[in-house]
Amino acid sequence: MNLDWYYTFVILAKTLNYRLASEEINLTIPSIHKQIKNLEQHLNVKLFETYKNQIILTEDGHTFLPIAQSFIEQYESGIKHIQLKKTMFQSKLNVVVSSYIATFIMPKFLKSFFNEHPFIDVSLHVKMKILKKILIIIRMTSGLAEINLN
Repeated sequence: MNLDWYYTFVILAKTLNYRLASEEINLTIPSIHKQIKNLEQHLNVKLFETYKNQIILTEDGHTFLPIAQSFIEQYESGIKHIQLKKTMFQSKLNVVVSSYIATFIMPKFLKSFFNEHPFIDVSLHVKMKILKKILIIIRMTSGLAEINLN
């Protein structure tokens, strides 16, 4: 199965004209014939008939058209969703907090923060008492943390 066959079928079903379909999808007329033939062989049905120099959709073509359109829409929607997800979390915020703040304050703060900034990825780093000052200095000076809450 080739997704291009579906696109070609939908465009040809819309235009019912090989020349117009050719112009719309930038394929040669023989290429369109070949793709339609391949799709018909794949489905084992005839999608178009020629009647007095006009092409018409067969009953199977009419049945398959909404299926092909839905398939294309789902494919394109999936691509958009994946691309959006890939770009959603472009911003990242690293926060260093004490265990007390991480336990009692951050849950409420993060809830409201994410409501206003849903596309920021927050990494919470809980510091231990012994390493408190060392971790703060290292993370703040190296750019690993932008905010320090004690």
